[in-house]
Amino acid sequence: MQPVGLTQAARLTGRNSSTIHRAMQSGKVSYTVNANGERVIDLAELERVYGLKPQDSQATQQTATDAVSDACHSTQQVETLATQLQWLQEKCNLLQQELSHWRNLATMLAERQTRPRLEQKTKKKRKK
Repeated sequence: MQPVGLTQAARLTGRNSSTIHRAMQSGKVSYTVNANGERVIDLAELERVYGLKPQDSQATQQTATDAVSDACHSTQQVETLATQLQWLQEKCNLLQQELSHWRNLATMLAERQTRPRLEQKTKKKRKK
């Protein structure tokens, strides 16, 4: 069956959301964590523990439609975030390469500046 969030579970069972939350914490109601890190309860689990309050079929259908819509929206968010993460990782790799390049240039310049000084000191010592 379709998983629902805490608010929808409370609405479907006619219970307070804090009651459902306590039942989840105590283990009376089992739940899963979706891709967004939200705890969701399967409708069959709510039926088993509390029974669903009578509703007209249109309201039940609307709840199921809302749950599917929420799941699709969550999936789209996850896909968007995954794309953004990939782009940021690529950008980070490019910046690390650029940093390495600039470090190498700085090292080469520092070596060039110290060589003439060493050569001058060596020449001065030889003249003496």
